Amino acid sequence: MLDALTKFVRPGAPSPDLSDIIIVVVRYFGGVLLGAGGLVRAYSDTVSQTLASAKFLTRERLARYAVDAPIAQVGRWENELRAAGVEVLGTDYGPASATLRLAVPDQQDAREQFLTRLASITSGEASPTELEPSWVDVSRR
Repeated sequence: MLDALTKFVRPGAPSPDLSDIIIVVVRYFGGVLLGAGGLVRAYSDTVSQTLASAKFLTRERLARYAVDAPIAQVGRWENELRAAGVEVLGTDYGPASATLRLAVPDQQDAREQFLTRLASITSGEASPTELEPSWVDVSRR
């Protein structure tokens, strides 16, 4: 099982790099029909199949922003920002407006591109509030 776990290369990764993971395989049948080799293969196959269908998260340090948006525009803004590669961490709705919580890689050029793209999408309406950068679990497909 450990061999299958340590040699697994997740989709999009150049080499094995899994961390913060645990896999438990439970065997209900108490017989010995598989033998030692068959049991090892069965456990390893289970680990491999589980990893092949797993959803992976990558922890990245991201610059975070809060952007107030009119209720009528928040859906379009969110959709266009996602399409531009901006991580949408969530949307908080109020009675008259919504606040988008957004994140981009914590690098100067990524921040500048985000601000330019945001101004383009919102026709200059949005004024983002920069929050403290933090480590965020991001789903990469």
